[in-house]
Amino acid sequence: MEGRVEGRVEISKALRVGLRGIVRADVAAGTVAIAGHVVGNVRAAERVELLPTGTLEGNIHAPRIVVGEGARFTGRIDMSGGAEPVPPSR
Repeated sequence: MEGRVEGRVEISKALRVGLRGIVRADVAAGTVAIAGHVVGNVRAAERVELLPTGTLEGNIHAPRIVVGEGARFTGRIDMSGGAEPVPPSR
């Protein structure tokens, strides 16, 4: 995703926020990779990866988290018990 999204994002597979992507929404996905900017809570069933160019302002709930050197993060991380699976998209 390289554009701008507001509201709520919910998908069952992988979500990648590209370098120029701006998301102002709560996000739920199987996996989430952030190279752009996200303002909102992120929930992943498998993993959240904050890439070196990524910025996240919100909480993370996922069983696995990777934060690249140079990434910016403000929020809380909850890795207890793993995240709820995301229902398949309709």
